[in-house]
Amino acid sequence: MLNILLTLLLFTTGLVSAQTQTNIVYPTRASSGASTLQTGFGYKYMGCYNETNTIAGSGGARALSQSGTNTATNIMDVGTCLNFCGGSKFAGLEYGRECYCSPYLSSLSVQLNDSRCDFQCNGNGTQICGGEGAISLYTKTSAGSIANGRQGLQEGAWWYMAAAVGMAMWAAWL
Repeated sequence: MLNILLTLLLFTTGLVSAQTQTNIVYPTRASSGASTLQTGFGYKYMGCYNETNTIAGSGGARALSQSGTNTATNIMDVGTCLNFCGGSKFAGLEYGRECYCSPYLSSLSVQLNDSRCDFQCNGNGTQICGGEGAISLYTKTSAGSIANGRQGLQEGAWWYMAAAVGMAMWAAWL
């Protein structure tokens, strides 16, 4: 009986994995008619910024990852991302289908030429949704300047330290 259940579990897992991988719509370069949404949904376009997860010294942290959320969908467009981010100070789109929200922008992220954000949104080919290693960055219109939301790795390290101490205390208690 246990062998049958394990076999069914492995078979089902294999089906789900195969199904997930085949449903991803990979990004395509935007046509010359695609454009960046400048304002909307309480956000303003700030420019094309670099992703930071591959930069030496970043620890693999993304430009919009500290205390943030993210999603990816094959029907992504700028409005979907900005609505998803709701109250976050920053919203960013990358690879045509990824959306990142965060109260902070990494101090390692710098503005690039807008031509680096060259992928169309998977859900709306007339809109730009970042690029390869490049984020179409939006900020809340009431949030102030980008400088007010910058956070370096050192400044955000307190959260990770608190989490590590908490986990160590919990493990010692067990």
